Amino acid sequence: MSADKGTDVSKVKALVNAMHKQGIRLLAMDFDQTLISIHSGGRWKETIENLVKEVRPCMKDLIPACLEKGIYVAIVTYSAQSWLIKDLLKNLYDSANMKIRCGMSAYDMHHMYEHDADDVACSSEISLGTKHSSEDTPNHNTTSSSSIKLLLSTMFDDTSKVHNKIICQENCTSLSNDEIKRLSGQKDKFQHQWLQDKAISFCPKTTYWWLVYVEGSGTYCLLCKKHHSINTQNKATSIGENPSVRMKMSALLDHIASKKHQGAIEAEMLSRVSIFQKELTGKSKVENNVLFMAFSAMYWLAKEGIANEKFQPC
Repeated sequence: MSADKGTDVSKVKALVNAMHKQGIRLLAMDFDQTLISIHSGGRWKETIENLVKEVRPCMKDLIPACLEKGIYVAIVTYSAQSWLIKDLLKNLYDSANMKIRCGMSAYDMHHMYEHDADDVACSSEISLGTKHSSEDTPNHNTTSSSSIKLLLSTMFDDTSKVHNKIICQENCTSLSNDEIKRLSGQKDKFQHQWLQDKAISFCPKTTYWWLVYVEGSGTYCLLCKKHHSINTQNKATSIGENPSVRMKMSALLDHIASKKHQGAIEAEMLSRVSIFQKELTGKSKVENNVLFMAFSAMYWLAKEGIANEKFQPC
């Protein structure tokens, strides 16, 4: 629609007019390699001014052209840097004449028609710290406190003393006296304040407060336990199916960075997307398994010195 150095505005307007005649009311576009010409990776560390240079000219002209025709515009991205996109839009356009909402969920976008047609909605397919457009608007992409409580009650025995940020924020600020006494002889002890530390026990992608401590047992990861995640190297199930007794902050940080934990996050996010995405992911896993078995067979043949085909005499 346009060259890198400029835009044929008449073509942009013609496209928008055609969209308007077709009754299109919402334009949803990706951010990376769509609105901008590069992929930020969700980890842009340079200045906004440098990012502005990467905006495609045609996309820059497309947004205000849509708004003039009453077509809503949404930036849809997996990037956690929603604030960055908001600042970028403010640099591109006159924010005094254009409303910019950031961190909207799919539910909010569905009800966007209730608002003015001058909005640029900066949304996220995976809500991270979602801000509601109104206090009574539910958000279907975040994890509610009630669902966490239900999950905890399902996974852990009612007789156990369970600690988690969601249930402890009401009336619990420390471990029980019996548990403190039990741990008194240990060098490393679980610190109740870890549960409240967002940098440790909160997963921004899933909005789960994943850290759980069960008195008399040890620490669990709610995500890993929910999705039966295991260590891919040694098949260990600690801090998931089974408790971990490593009462160190470093152990928790190691878990956050582990493939096991990342796999549980991926499984959780996958459970929230469409059946089509699940089918694609399942197909990819099957293909990987087939390739693994094929290469394993080839390795065995080579190791045993066995030919891969028989000699056919003339």
